[in-house]
Amino acid sequence: MRIIIVGAGATGILTALCILRQADATTQVTLMDGISPIGAGVAYSTTNEALLLNVRAIQMSAYADQPNHFVEWLTKNNHISNGEAFVPRTWYARYLQDSLTEAIRQSNGQYAFIPSSVTDIDPKHRIVVCENGQQYRADHVILALGHAPIANPLARWASNPNRMLSGYDWHAITSKVTPEDDVIIIGSGLTMVDTVVALQHHGHCGNIFALSRHGLVPQTHIPRQSYPSVITSAHYGWSVAALMRLVRAEVAKALAAGIPWHAVIDSLRPHNQHIWTHWSLIEKRRFLRHVRAHWDIYRHRIAPEIAGIINATPHLHVIAGRVTDYQEQVSAVDLSVLHRHTNTTRTLTAAYVINCTGPLSDYALIDNSLVARLRQKGILAADDIQLGIAVDAHGHLIDQQQQVIPWLWTLGPPRKGYAWECIAIPDIRTQAVTLANDVFATT
Repeated sequence: MRIIIVGAGATGILTALCILRQADATTQVTLMDGISPIGAGVAYSTTNEALLLNVRAIQMSAYADQPNHFVEWLTKNNHISNGEAFVPRTWYARYLQDSLTEAIRQSNGQYAFIPSSVTDIDPKHRIVVCENGQQYRADHVILALGHAPIANPLARWASNPNRMLSGYDWHAITSKVTPEDDVIIIGSGLTMVDTVVALQHHGHCGNIFALSRHGLVPQTHIPRQSYPSVITSAHYGWSVAALMRLVRAEVAKALAAGIPWHAVIDSLRPHNQHIWTHWSLIEKRRFLRHVRAHWDIYRHRIAPEIAGIINATPHLHVIAGRVTDYQEQVSAVDLSVLHRHTNTTRTLTAAYVINCTGPLSDYALIDNSLVARLRQKGILAADDIQLGIAVDAHGHLIDQQQQVIPWLWTLGPPRKGYAWECIAIPDIRTQAVTLANDVFATT
């Protein structure tokens, strides 16, 4: 059986690990991507050890059935032995690379890596076409695409701004922005936090204006505390409003007992995907419109060390508002902002705008060459809520004629419209295990 995994970031590596575990001598596992090094992708490509994981080490094992695997690697490599620690992201990329090397050594299957991006797939003959011109036949193709590029929030005023940097491009941020430069960050979530930390690590002392619609910043992790979930399967059909009232009441109850809200939010995790999949399209859109901005900052928190850096940045100014105009000069930008809940407009001037609005999720708009070709051929469709790719419960792509493609799969961020919470390592590794089981069950 020939299995091709398209994408060699964290999602691709986790998938390869699970496939290699079950592979026999007749299985050919091929990983394809033009990135280097493999395993890095967007999240772990930095070499700056000041940038930490947003999840504790004990929760970052590549294997669901070996929860200490990452911590054991950290200990073996003389980093740390504390599973509760938040460690540098660059360590995690090396961990994934080492895990893949070991999995290849132990596997009965055959493994190959093709250092070239995939640009097309011929669905009739199941042929994968690479950027280098080579073609490979497959029995199963797994799209481990990771996060899409960041969307341009200034497209209305500038289709290709010269003085806007991507929040994913830490090298450009730290090489182009001088310590004295004022900068404007659009977005106030996790990517903004990373950007501020990277700037501070390079001695930045200029003003940082972080702008978002709500002006909300991610909350901070505290020591874990278990809490019995108030949610049961009986609540899966409840409306967004009813569930929010239930959670708020439970948070108040916990706080009265001296238990932090963090424990209540964490107790919901086993139920989050079930709640999402039971909601109607109307309820999903209601959640995205009214709750998502608040949910994100409480659910996706940052390490205490990172929060310390953010809180100790006196020249960081978080603004709630929206852009009303953008003008680009030779060496500066002017950004007009309408403040939230007011009619007050101000103009911010800075050397650069840094785009931290997060990845584009509407696969009807993503212009990645492979995605565009598959969309053109009708074998890839955006899901009905513009959060990812249309898939079934197993991760098979559903084409534009609403037909399941049994040999074409995806997992991780592209499944967000179906499963909502599927972008963290614990979620992706679970998907990878199930996907591998499903692939081999077809033989």
